[in-house]
Amino acid sequence: MRWAKACRTVKVSLIAACLHGPLSAMSLREDFSYVQINHELEFVVDDRADLTINQISRLPAAAWTRVAKTGFGQTRGRFWFKLDLRSETKESLKLVLEIAYAVLDRVAMYEPSNGGEFKERILGTLFPRRETYFLNFSPAFSLELSGNSGKIIYFSVESSRSSIYMPTRLFSAEAFHTKTVRESMLLGIFFGLMVIIFFYALFLWISTHSAEYGYFLAFVFFFALTALIMTGVGAHYFWSSGGWFNRTGLFCLHMLDYSAIWMF
Repeated sequence: MRWAKACRTVKVSLIAACLHGPLSAMSLREDFSYVQINHELEFVVDDRADLTINQISRLPAAAWTRVAKTGFGQTRGRFWFKLDLRSETKESLKLVLEIAYAVLDRVAMYEPSNGGEFKERILGTLFPRRETYFLNFSPAFSLELSGNSGKIIYFSVESSRSSIYMPTRLFSAEAFHTKTVRESMLLGIFFGLMVIIFFYALFLWISTHSAEYGYFLAFVFFFALTALIMTGVGAHYFWSSGGWFNRTGLFCLHMLDYSAIWMF
């Protein structure tokens, strides 16, 4: 027992040392396709949400903390993230950085340019989709990394209406296109089944006039609307991102979901 406890203590100490040690750049090779980014990110919490990208980029290395988990709870502050990339290829790499959570209020990416300035791009539920970077339902940004060079990418995340959840993924442009096509097909099947179940429940309710089928019908309807918000499909096809329904509807629909299933 003592030996097992000592081994667990050493394991925890090694993990903590890895998470708080110096973070090296993420190296990308010619055969790069996809990677789930977990501990490769570093973050800083901006409680008052008043720091600029120039101030953030000048912070010392000691101010940054390596990400240990993808969930940060619900807060009114702003989280800044840093990702250090390095290309080990002769040719430039075309990449896509995706945060696979469609209900974040504001996601801003800052990419350094040759002149030392930062190019800002913003997506999120609080901003209408004036420019669609991709046919993608969650925030995604294109990147280009020159051959045998490095680049530090910064992005900030705010979300006062939902928890900040950061499942961050990096794709090659080809792999991202394949993922998008497959994801669109699966979502189409899912929502198609939702439509079939809805009309089947509607038929049963009209035929039997049973209250139970009416509650089940309401549950299916509200659940489908919730899924449209959570996946980002609703903002992409049915209502504009930045609208009231996309910002506030999630909480209301959760309450209606629970009410309908409880009465059923």
